[in-house]
Amino acid sequence: MLGSAGCSLAPTDGHWREQLQPGGPCWSLNLADGFESPAEVDTLLDCLDQSGDFAPLRGLVAALEGEAADGSRNWSQVEALAAAAPEADLSLGAWISPLLRLLDEDDGIFRDLLEVGVELIYGRPFGVVAAGELDLADPAALQAGLLAPLYAPLNAAVVAILDDGPAIPDLLGDALDSARGRDALCTLVGIARSTDPDIGPMAQGAMTALGEAIAFTRDAGNDRWAGASGDSLRDLVDAMVFAEDRANGRSWLDSGAGDLGALLGDRSLQGRLESTLLDLAEGGHIGPLFQQLRTLAEVDALGTSLDLPPTDAPPGARVSALSSFLRLIDTASRPVSCGFLGLEFDNLSVTLLQLMADLDPDTVRVGVSILGPLLDSWFGGATLDIVEAVCDGVTEELIWDLHSVDRFNDEETGDLLVILLQVLAAASPEDGSVDRTPELVGLLSLAWRADLAPPVEELLRDVGNTALADDVAAVIPLVVDPSPLAVADCPTGSAPLDFPALWDLAALALVGEEGASAALDRLRPAVEPLVASDEVWLLVGRLGALLREDAARLRGAPELGARLVAADPDLAVFDDLAGLVRDPALAQPSLKLLGSPAFADALQETALGAPGPVPWLSGLILDDTLERVLRTVKLVVDWARGLDGDPG
Repeated sequence: MLGSAGCSLAPTDGHWREQLQPGGPCWSLNLADGFESPAEVDTLLDCLDQSGDFAPLRGLVAALEGEAADGSRNWSQVEALAAAAPEADLSLGAWISPLLRLLDEDDGIFRDLLEVGVELIYGRPFGVVAAGELDLADPAALQAGLLAPLYAPLNAAVVAILDDGPAIPDLLGDALDSARGRDALCTLVGIARSTDPDIGPMAQGAMTALGEAIAFTRDAGNDRWAGASGDSLRDLVDAMVFAEDRANGRSWLDSGAGDLGALLGDRSLQGRLESTLLDLAEGGHIGPLFQQLRTLAEVDALGTSLDLPPTDAPPGARVSALSSFLRLIDTASRPVSCGFLGLEFDNLSVTLLQLMADLDPDTVRVGVSILGPLLDSWFGGATLDIVEAVCDGVTEELIWDLHSVDRFNDEETGDLLVILLQVLAAASPEDGSVDRTPELVGLLSLAWRADLAPPVEELLRDVGNTALADDVAAVIPLVVDPSPLAVADCPTGSAPLDFPALWDLAALALVGEEGASAALDRLRPAVEPLVASDEVWLLVGRLGALLREDAARLRGAPELGARLVAADPDLAVFDDLAGLVRDPALAQPSLKLLGSPAFADALQETALGAPGPVPWLSGLILDDTLERVLRTVKLVVDWARGLDGDPG
């Protein structure tokens, strides 16, 4: 066929074969030894594009001459991939086979994936795009989607990964083929496919709830701290990534590594907490968790709404009850001597939490002051003014913050009190096991010193009473006892995460293992440019808006994910990806191409009447051309496999 395309008919009589004369772009094309230059790729495009159908791809071909993420030439990275592919057993067939297998699924999963892809490109429900309500080639329509904002921050993240060496690719490879990762996926599939009357509706409405929650995070009307940006989710993520312990200038994760390691390395504590969470779930105390935390973020230490005029708090002391409690733990985490009272405390905060651990929730719950009994045990019944006068280091602000303890026992926070006391009891056991209250004090104190409290409170005020918060609270008991989850469609050999497995994942994420630092620390170089990017948060806002659209296909993402797992239960695609990211000969050139500014510019290129590659591909999806072409490719692949005797 290419030979005919590379010839023209001479104006003479005779058989048509005798009239053929060599000429045209196809005649000079020789692919027997592969592509040797971008010019040869351009020649192939000239050969195939006799009618101009492939014109939108011209920019991508030209980008082969452009710069990769590290400033090298894109074509050199293509050559590096081509050289490494045979040794790594990487072929186009290996990558296209899973895609082609989806065409065999009877439930239309392939079509559903394509329609979700169009929604992500344009940020509008598929039905709106398919109805022609926007011009696919309009640059404004493309820039209003969810993919366009990714180009610049993705380039920055790729450069950071390349500068950081193999740490992040190795971590991603481990995640892709880890047993715990498959178990986590099984949990998600189990929730999506659950027939439990409490779990099923939650899964079906999860994406809608997420969209609504994202909208609430953009409400600046309840911001109460100077650093608020108007986006509480962004503020919290930013704080978690960039926060530093004011005492030593180290990251909060680095400062807390010792305490976290001690807690997560204690299997006895793990068992006690698992039992505690089971009891709390059975008692119905976990469901209102975030709503009641939100209450603590809306009142001060005396229970007065922060929307009302200031009370008689010491200057600068009036913050939320939640912040007041954390400040109390930080301020009192020191030795205290109380003069003629004859009292010495090695650590006042540890003593406070240990005394609280001994309280019976059924005795003190709702309406009875906790502070009175604590003072009786703590200071022998001395009044707060005497304590302030005779105890070294006890200030007016600390006395004010002590009142925050009573806010856990208000009528609106009764379940939160039960949770707090039972968790403290698990950390301070009576069976002779190691008391982990000092480590808990260390982490609570760190949360105050690293300024994590204000953004946490803003997020609680925004979403603490939303359906998403209720969904998250409902998932906690499912991790402690995953028996209600459906597992028939889980990945091969996997099971839903249980509490010990989640504990291990937390240890890997926050502490790391011998010879490796915490996963979050290893990811930091790639995460920092993403978190700092305005474009990423623009994308998050658009995602929330799309999920609030009734007709959005993306709302069905949980069920779509479950169908994908059912179509590839062995997760062969994950195995292939793990091999790619772990092999530097493949990962490095792939990353350099992924972060290429030249390719980013080519992908975004479009104009009315002259669609670029992304609108062109979207058009192929809308008129079913792409699916028909792939079905034709599948027929050819199946035929070739039959000739080779390959049943796969």
